[in-house]
Amino acid sequence: MAKVVTPDIATVEVIGRAKQSNYSDDVYHPCLFTLASGGQIWKSLNQSEASQLSKGDRVQLVPAGTDSKGNTKHNIVRMENPPNAVTTEAVGLSTQEKQAIATYIQQQAKVLRYCYESAAGELGSLELSEESIRASAHTLYLAASKHFKL
Repeated sequence: MAKVVTPDIATVEVIGRAKQSNYSDDVYHPCLFTLASGGQIWKSLNQSEASQLSKGDRVQLVPAGTDSKGNTKHNIVRMENPPNAVTTEAVGLSTQEKQAIATYIQQQAKVLRYCYESAAGELGSLELSEESIRASAHTLYLAASKHFKL
């Protein structure tokens, strides 16, 4: 059965100056993330990754395997708004309409999560990649949306 991966919500605290790696010609930026659940994680980011982040940004740290020392590697996904927040930037929508949209999106996210958990449970014994399980979950979500006119 495939393992369900839960991302950690974190805030970027520090993005250090570029440093030369001791092991290669690569340059990296030390970056400190404070986890919403408590604790901190230091990550070495390449120039491209570091240039996309700023101090105070909210991100998801998605576990993506381990390195040769057994440390968890993460994919970093920027979050534009805090979870469950309703933006007020949508022009021409009332507060009630914005709340209705937010509620609908939250409900759809729950359906997508159910599809993912179902795909992981049913297909996990096939030892498929995480990407294949996500693609299967997306297909189930689209089929359910069409069938039930969600």
